[in-house]
Amino acid sequence: MTKQNISKFFGSLLMVLVLVGLAGCLPTVPGEKEVEQEEKDSTKDDKAAKDDDVIVAGTVDTSSDYSFEVIGACVGMEEYSDEPVVILLGEFTNNSDEAISSSWALDCVAYQSGHELRDAYLRGAGAYTYDNIEPGVTTPVLIGWKLVSATDSIEITVIDRKHYAKEVLFQEKYTVEQLLANTKKLLDGFDGVVDEGKDFVV
Repeated sequence: MTKQNISKFFGSLLMVLVLVGLAGCLPTVPGEKEVEQEEKDSTKDDKAAKDDDVIVAGTVDTSSDYSFEVIGACVGMEEYSDEPVVILLGEFTNNSDEAISSSWALDCVAYQSGHELRDAYLRGAGAYTYDNIEPGVTTPVLIGWKLVSATDSIEITVIDRKHYAKEVLFQEKYTVEQLLANTKKLLDGFDGVVDEGKDFVV
């Protein structure tokens, strides 16, 4: 897949999502005040234990057979439930010697308010996530998680699940304000790239 086709893919998917934030704020998410401190502390302890078992790219070891380049993160609405979601856009490259899918090679998780977020359905993204790609091939990756708070920051981590030390390929924390700004910037960047009235072709 060429860089031009990848851009068309991302632009088309963003256009079919009902993106929020352009009006100024996210909708209120029910139950965001119900998170117990014990759950937060427990999650932090679990995360600290996991951190002992992983290595961060660019530090001790960067021997992963895969690369994951992040284009950006934004906010939107899940198509069928109308729930607010955070969306990570990236490009997965298979540098190994065997065909593999990004979903099998990468472990992508997001946390907010002390909770690991549930996956969100993004129409059109599944084939690129679950289909195997040959060595040397790059494919789009678009992953969504359902938000549990309209105000708390979101931390996203992408790990090479097949690496002996679970190498971290990407880790970033986003505030809601950053995600809203990214949403507008991404839409502006894809303006004119895709005709909203046509299906995308890759």
